[in-house]
Amino acid sequence: MNVALFIFLALLGMAGSAEAAATLGVSSELIPSTLLPGNDGFLKITVSNNGTTAAPHLYVKAESIDSPLSFTEEKASSARYLGDVEAKGSVSTTYKFAVPLDTPSGLYSAKVIAYQYTDMQISKTVVQYVIVPIQALATLSIKSIKPSSFRPGESTAMEIVIQNTGDSKLNNLLLSWKIEDDVVLPHGADNKISISSLEPGSEYKITIPIAVGTEAVPNVYPLTVIGSYTDQTGTLVSLNSTVGLTIGGTTDFGVSLQQVSGGTVTLSVANIGINKAVAISVKIPEQEAFAVEGASEVFLGNLNSGDYTVASFRLKSKGEGSLIVEVYYTDTAGNRDMVRNDVDIYASGLGQLQGSGSGFMEGQHSESKSGLNYIVIGAAGIAVTLVIWRLRSRGNK
Repeated sequence: MNVALFIFLALLGMAGSAEAAATLGVSSELIPSTLLPGNDGFLKITVSNNGTTAAPHLYVKAESIDSPLSFTEEKASSARYLGDVEAKGSVSTTYKFAVPLDTPSGLYSAKVIAYQYTDMQISKTVVQYVIVPIQALATLSIKSIKPSSFRPGESTAMEIVIQNTGDSKLNNLLLSWKIEDDVVLPHGADNKISISSLEPGSEYKITIPIAVGTEAVPNVYPLTVIGSYTDQTGTLVSLNSTVGLTIGGTTDFGVSLQQVSGGTVTLSVANIGINKAVAISVKIPEQEAFAVEGASEVFLGNLNSGDYTVASFRLKSKGEGSLIVEVYYTDTAGNRDMVRNDVDIYASGLGQLQGSGSGFMEGQHSESKSGLNYIVIGAAGIAVTLVIWRLRSRGNK
């Protein structure tokens, strides 16, 4: 019994000694948590004593860090003495390291060792590996959208160009786009785009067949591109970008001959497009076939789609060719635009302009003078005939 009791007490004492022993733990904190190339980082190492007795003679050493990162202190790899740590206590120290400007994005590691040095020997060694994320500036942006405006009812292709404006590669890009009120929808495809990767500085062109709603009200609508991608550290980054897209814009005009009266030409001007046009003017520019007398430009006001009005000009013909007519207007986007039409005056059968001379109606004036000359000559002939007849009559008597 005494032997059994002795063994029990011995085991109990050993257990008590194990519980009383110091237990080391190492934790780390990276400041900041992700670093940009060209900046300095700080690695804070905390050694804790999780046991019930003090841990004397503690040391810590930053043994290594992956290249091209480097600790800035010359003796960083030398052991630092932290002293004694009471039970349940902790002690910390901080190492500074540099990240060169040309450091590629990625995950790097640093190795830290903590230990006790007692009785001329190292004991209770704890090794800690710290992950150091380096992320070069990664930015995905919308470079351009072409065309920048669309017409209601139009079916065309929209081209979105995205660009990696950062310094690191982007992976697993998932994008989608949407326009407010669904005035523009993908035609024969969905609105989702996936791209495996995009190198720094490179662009990616996305061509999407689209259809614009026929009832779309001319306006500027926000086009929102949302999505995500992963950087070189594996971090998921979200994207939300908005640009303006114009629905409306330009229209079209048809110009036809309505009437020719003497030297006056009346033109019919119709808005044959789908957008309203304001501040319309019609101009006859300088040209080889026709000349303008008086005003060469007429202001007409506004025309809705399908409406028409007339404009008159005093013209004369200088040669063969169609009449060039320019229609200027302000579109729904506020831009000043021009549409050019060629009008065949002589093919219309509505009348003829007179040829060149001292005036528009000179041909008619010349014709009148010629008639007067014929009358004078005729009257003179009659008078001569009468004189001869009288002379003959007297001779007979």
